Amino acid sequence: MTRSDITTDWKAMAEMVTPDPRPLMHGKRVDVNVDTFDLISPRERGEALAAWADAVEAERTELALLISLETGKPIKDALEIDLRGVVRAIRWYAQLADKLHGDHPDVGRNDVALVSRVPVGVVGILLPWHFPLSPVGYDIAPALLLGNSVVVKPSGGLLVSGAKTAGNASAKAR
Repeated sequence: MTRSDITTDWKAMAEMVTPDPRPLMHGKRVDVNVDTFDLISPRERGEALAAWADAVEAERTELALLISLETGKPIKDALEIDLRGVVRAIRWYAQLADKLHGDHPDVGRNDVALVSRVPVGVVGILLPWHFPLSPVGYDIAPALLLGNSVVVKPSGGLLVSGAKTAGNASAKAR
């Protein structure tokens, strides 16, 4: 067999070894047409977080019921403690979005130091079963604020309240 007898499909070979960057959903690749938070301005990030807080606020009653069913907490506690705290935290980070800047700390007479805030990449967050919304307000919101991607993993039993609240963020970011 000579070299001219062998035909190589380089494009097919490249497709076989190049990983597909699209996310998997139920075993199939899906196209995601969303700007990533690291590419939008801090003001726009703040607006997206504020819209997310509004969405959580609008679904308070349903989320409180889900929290009560999942954790055994009274609905009143879910409304007045869990959801109030989450909405306040998300709104606080939304207002902070356009106020974070690099710093120029004083490090001595002959030295210069600069602090710049850049996304670290992907942040993994685990949702606990007993307080599923706490990480939503106190971990997911600041990670998104700084332009990171967030992967959320609920605890052993699927917590619908945490997934629904995190899903609201995804919907409001579009």
